[in-house]
Amino acid sequence: MFDPTIFDNLKVVLEGAVYDLDLDGDFEVIKRQDLIDLATMNRTYQICFSNTLRYPQIKYCFINLQIDLKNLAGELLSIDSTNSHLGCNLEVGLVLDINRVELCNEIKKDLLKIWGIERIITQELSFVYEEKGKPPIYHNKITIHFNRLVNEDHIDDLTNIISYLIESTEKVNESIG
Repeated sequence: MFDPTIFDNLKVVLEGAVYDLDLDGDFEVIKRQDLIDLATMNRTYQICFSNTLRYPQIKYCFINLQIDLKNLAGELLSIDSTNSHLGCNLEVGLVLDINRVELCNEIKKDLLKIWGIERIITQELSFVYEEKGKPPIYHNKITIHFNRLVNEDHIDDLTNIISYLIESTEKVNESIG
């Protein structure tokens, strides 16, 4: 019989919580990936969801869950019998377009109020070069990094994380709108 791993258990909880938002009509799941990298034996789960009618400035939100071979093997081989030092990496974030780089400072201030200073918040900007006369539109991928492994002890925190992500969506949409 299949014994689910930390990764599998967290994935099911995250997926269920996001699909509940979809079922309630608050957001729509627009992309879901469940990947195994056979070169490194890492597993990655990503789910993306959006509500462009309610939050027109935000293209989508995402949740990434990843486990590496060391943590997966440690669990499967019962290297740490309590699994207390094993877990997954979790990142969440938003993707949006902005027309001024200066908005990044305001976005970061807003997100630090929601997530706290313990989290690392990165913003990756990119744009397609256009002919002269057209101001660039910057594609901004905002990622909130948790800097610690998560496991089944954090399952109750996952719903709070999704709530914070929704609050972040509302605040950023309001700030740049």
